[in-house]
Amino acid sequence: MNEKQLFDIAIIGAGPGGYVAAIRAAQLGAKVAIFEKSYLGGTCLNNGCIPSKALLASAELIHKIHNADSLNISVDGITFDWQKIQQRKDKVLQSLRMGIDRLFKANKITVFNGEAKLDGSNKINLDGKIITAKRIIIAVGSQPARIPSLPDDKDIIATSDEALHWSSLPESLLIVGGGVIGCEFACMMKEFNVDVVIVEMLDELLPNLDSELGLTLRKSFKKRGIKCCVSTKIEDVKIIEGKVHTTLSDGQTIITDRILVATGRKPNTKNLGLESVNINMNNKGFINVDDNLQTNVKGYYCIGDANGRALLAHAASAQGCIAVEN
Repeated sequence: MNEKQLFDIAIIGAGPGGYVAAIRAAQLGAKVAIFEKSYLGGTCLNNGCIPSKALLASAELIHKIHNADSLNISVDGITFDWQKIQQRKDKVLQSLRMGIDRLFKANKITVFNGEAKLDGSNKINLDGKIITAKRIIIAVGSQPARIPSLPDDKDIIATSDEALHWSSLPESLLIVGGGVIGCEFACMMKEFNVDVVIVEMLDELLPNLDSELGLTLRKSFKKRGIKCCVSTKIEDVKIIEGKVHTTLSDGQTIITDRILVATGRKPNTKNLGLESVNINMNNKGFINVDDNLQTNVKGYYCIGDANGRALLAHAASAQGCIAVEN
């Protein structure tokens, strides 16, 4: 039997856009519901900014120790425990999730766990339960883009979602994509004694930024022993006896333990029920919004990665406040 509940504002997605919007709405006196199919905190907290920086903190310390002699300090040998580094990261994530949960309770925000879908005007369907709201904010975020032609084995062909939570480190890693995510992982993995190769199809690393930055970074990577192949495409990938054999467009074949695909992100707008209210998207699946973050349908707003304006956590939070105040 369907159970109906009425809220002033319902928010689909509890990432840095959704949870900030929910808290702001509650502060302004609205009765708020928020839906989350996975962990509170979204990509940023669970598979992005926070776990990557937790791991990078350890990698950065190793890097500083390796270069201590530049400050006339001698250090004899470095060891690290990857399992304990992962455990520390997991503890950080759990603490922050609990913090969001406490904020929701303090602001009397109703949390629904499960995959929510739009189901006609002002309605959200959660496993047969119908929740209604005067206004709906879509904050479903994005996910790493995968390359369909690559073998479908997430233990060996990974995205950042999997790589941040690896239970063991590979001895060697090929990173597809020399953008910010790929370069960040290269820096991290190198300090954990992983042999790293970056393959970027465009002319330079960090292709969306000033070309001089990419060139400078590539020179730095060379000094650190990170191999970079720019203006190079992946032609073929085969898994042979647990090893990845990658053929590049320049003719060379690189053999590594794993591949990390870091070729950008795509919106989580598929199977959301947007067609039930005729919300418009662009050809990449991002939801079209105006300057008030409202979609083409009155009363429906979209914030954060899903609208494609700026795929950044702090941008999502700012948009959450704007949407609520509108």
